[in-house]
Amino acid sequence: MVRIVPRTLSAALLLLGLLPAAPAAARPSAAAGACPQVHFFGLRGSGESRQTMGPSVADTFNRFRNKLVGKKVTVGVPEPIEYSAVALLKKDGWPSVPGWLKLPGSMAEGAAMLRHQLEVQVRKCPEQEFVIAGYSQGAGAVRLALAKMTLKDPPAFRKNIKAILLYADPFYNPEDRFAVHAASTTQDSEVRGLLFRLVKLAQNGSVAIAPAIFPETLLLVGQTMPSWIPHARSYCHRGDIVCAATVEQTKALVTGSPVNGITIHEKAYLSTYPEAASTWLAGLFKAKLPDLVPARPVVQPKGAICAGSSPDIRVTVANKGGVDSGDFGIRWSADGRTVTVGQPNVAAGRKVTRKYTWGKITEGAHELVVNVDPKNAVAESAETNNATRISLTATSCAKKDFTVRVQAAKGWQDSGIDIKGKFNISDLGENTWSVDHVNHPYVGPNGYPPEQDRLIAPGYKYDSGKPYGYLLGKLVAPDGQEHYFPVGAGGLWQNPFKSPARLHLRINDADRALGDNGGSVLVDVNPWP
Repeated sequence: MVRIVPRTLSAALLLLGLLPAAPAAARPSAAAGACPQVHFFGLRGSGESRQTMGPSVADTFNRFRNKLVGKKVTVGVPEPIEYSAVALLKKDGWPSVPGWLKLPGSMAEGAAMLRHQLEVQVRKCPEQEFVIAGYSQGAGAVRLALAKMTLKDPPAFRKNIKAILLYADPFYNPEDRFAVHAASTTQDSEVRGLLFRLVKLAQNGSVAIAPAIFPETLLLVGQTMPSWIPHARSYCHRGDIVCAATVEQTKALVTGSPVNGITIHEKAYLSTYPEAASTWLAGLFKAKLPDLVPARPVVQPKGAICAGSSPDIRVTVANKGGVDSGDFGIRWSADGRTVTVGQPNVAAGRKVTRKYTWGKITEGAHELVVNVDPKNAVAESAETNNATRISLTATSCAKKDFTVRVQAAKGWQDSGIDIKGKFNISDLGENTWSVDHVNHPYVGPNGYPPEQDRLIAPGYKYDSGKPYGYLLGKLVAPDGQEHYFPVGAGGLWQNPFKSPARLHLRINDADRALGDNGGSVLVDVNPWP
């Protein structure tokens, strides 16, 4: 039985470095509005160069970024997660026993650093989508971070994690729904990750490991990727000593004995998988772009447009895309004459209404075309829905004056004028009439003054509330309904019916007393449009 037991527990803890180092200072905040759609985190493998993601992860990122160019998906500068990534091989290529003792602590450090940088990034760009990739020891650190995020009080930024990509995961489980290219070996019927093997061997007594060595990694033994991960792939190459370790390989590694499979582990992921993995990743993303869509213009006030007026035309522009638009222009083209105005940012899912005043519109047909972002300053998910238009017809709304003569010797007289809405009646002051041309003087449409009105025989008025000789009016609707109103020398009235009504006029004198009447009055009738 192989035994790896540090002389003291304190020595073991010192070797392992189980407490992760304090997180490094956060990078400077991105400028407001400078958040790309995607942010890529990469964790290098054991012994790979610091301040990098390692060659296999870096190659995958470069291919992924290039594939997104045509899809208008923006990707930020990739972020290597800096952690120890302790080397597990000596310079002569043989396994390093001290390195293996430090491995769990190194992965715990990588997991803690990853979580910290996720928290930093989501504060800067709350709507960003994250891709997390790791190779070998880096894959193990990713798995450990994800396992901790699955426990109680999961972080809010879990929703930002779009995809997980793992190469040579030391906790590789072929039963995982995200497992890809599960390796098979001739030495062992079961394919399992190296750390899974190591813990199992320790549990059944085949190797002895101090209890302090693998406390956190026990979380992952036999586990699959968390169910809340939306997309993931875990690649394991046939014969890889880390993700497809046999019992013999595992024993050899922890004792420092020579072992095969290391070359496969170091070389396979540099050539075989970056293209397939980057194609898969690129297929997960669609552009999150603004989409500026103008609605059909609305003319105010409603109703007929009068030539010479200055109607307002309002257009509502909606951003139907997934991100804010930034500033853009709105071009108004009135019969070919264009005016462009600036429009500040419209947030995703919001609307803004702008107004164009067509000053002193002339009589006839017109067209207004509205084009949003005419210079294509904003990259949008659709560029063919930025224009809208409306046809306008302005008509002459000048008041039409009708001159009507009302005879004193007749009752209700049809003016021949149909009234739609408001209308004026005014006395032209050119003629007069009398209810008794022999005995009483001629007067205007205001009728007789009170002292004269009292001298006329009572009981012969059409409207007892008005003096004799007063001009009276009524509107007659098509269905026969009538609306009576006293007119006198004139005023402003409104047709109370929904349809046009015919105007009738008469003198205030009963029909049976019209025989001795004389004269007429001339009035001006002005229907409003």
